[in-house]
Amino acid sequence: MKHTLLVLRTSLLCWWNRKAILWAFVLFAACELLLFPFALGARLLKQTDVQLGVLWSSLEFLVVLVCGQLHSSDEAAGGWDYYLASRSSVVAWVAGKIIFVFLLLSGLEVFVLLSWQVLYSPQEAPWGAVTIALLCFNLGSASLGTLVSALTQRAAARQVLQPILFFPLHAGILLAAVSATVMSTPTYTHLGFFSLQAWWFVLSAYAALLCCFALLVAPSLWRE
Repeated sequence: MKHTLLVLRTSLLCWWNRKAILWAFVLFAACELLLFPFALGARLLKQTDVQLGVLWSSLEFLVVLVCGQLHSSDEAAGGWDYYLASRSSVVAWVAGKIIFVFLLLSGLEVFVLLSWQVLYSPQEAPWGAVTIALLCFNLGSASLGTLVSALTQRAAARQVLQPILFFPLHAGILLAAVSATVMSTPTYTHLGFFSLQAWWFVLSAYAALLCCFALLVAPSLWRE
């Protein structure tokens, strides 16, 4: 626990030194919400399922930007040297990183949700389902982002390898989050093969498996 709190504190200080980048990420995600009315039209955007799809598209954009900068933030602020000097266990490092990225994504997504509410005024948005889906989505994204960042930290082509590894593995949890929230709307008509309960199971299981996998392979990552 002590080492995990140390990682949390160090990560907070590293990102605080780069807080302008965080605000830029939020601004980019909010600006993406402004582009969809020009592409889809005002009439189509009145549908709740389309509005939810736009929301998750912006959230995915934010997640990719944040997870792509996990290694750079520590490297720029000397975080890696501090971790090595503290002799903290790699499991504590991974756990602390997952918790920090989860909290960071949750905080930044509040601003995206507020922008979505102001711009689209969703009348039938299932806020309870969106909140639960976001928690699972953020846990899975934080676990996968931490794992990919650790795997590619010493690679020369890190900026290329990260999206190649991240996107295919992240597509599953994004699909489950979108499907679960869209099917939770009161006016949704079920036409697919998967039920609402099945999508919720996939979403929660995906997040839990990614988190457990990241913690289990942590010693191997440290040796590599």
